[in-house]
Amino acid sequence: MTETPTPEPTRTPPPDADADGLIDLLDDFPQDPSRSKQLRYASGAPVVEGYPLVVDTAQLDERLVNWIKTPQAVALAPGVYVGYNPAVTDLATYLESNVGDGDCAVRDLYEFGGGACWDGVLASPAEPQP
Repeated sequence: MTETPTPEPTRTPPPDADADGLIDLLDDFPQDPSRSKQLRYASGAPVVEGYPLVVDTAQLDERLVNWIKTPQAVALAPGVYVGYNPAVTDLATYLESNVGDGDCAVRDLYEFGGGACWDGVLASPAEPQP
């Protein structure tokens, strides 16, 4: 009597709908291959869509132009900025530092831990407009 070998079960890989290499269970944006991790402010709120981004410092509120001494700045939220260092191109790093200068209300809303603030700092023209 010969035994019939039992077939090995095949493993089904976990789903990755956008084929970005990160399984859907761990992907905050399973349908968008261009991003996978939802960035968050210290407050826990998700980062505003379109941020962070690099903007020209000259386009900022005059108080910030005089405060930020770099030609470019990273817009972390509408009206909140930090000087841009071309050697640090991962913009998430600037969010993780939790430091930003700009509008007092926005800084308080997202719980930025350090930086200077002024009332009424508006987003630059280069930023996403509502």
